[in-house]
Amino acid sequence: MHDGDSRTGVEARRSPRVELDGQVTIRFDAGTITGSGQNISVQGVYLKTQSSLRVRVQVDGHGEVGGRLIRLDNMGDGQTGLAVLFDEPHPGMVPPTA
Repeated sequence: MHDGDSRTGVEARRSPRVELDGQVTIRFDAGTITGSGQNISVQGVYLKTQSSLRVRVQVDGHGEVGGRLIRLDNMGDGQTGLAVLFDEPHPGMVPPTA
């Protein structure tokens, strides 16, 4: 059932994205995460949690802000993609567009 807004994925984003060519550092806040186990194998476990994964994000030349990790993607070839939602909008973190 739709709630009147049929936008999905990229179309549903609240803010435009711009390319970023620079170093980003994420520091994870110490803590424990617990959740409901969904499945397990000899190689790993999958769980769901209500816990927030709190982080600090530093973007070279643009400062540091707090946020929470909202997505982790296995990109293949040993690479991982991470998405962080800032605690509040930070226009100063976004480089100017050409």
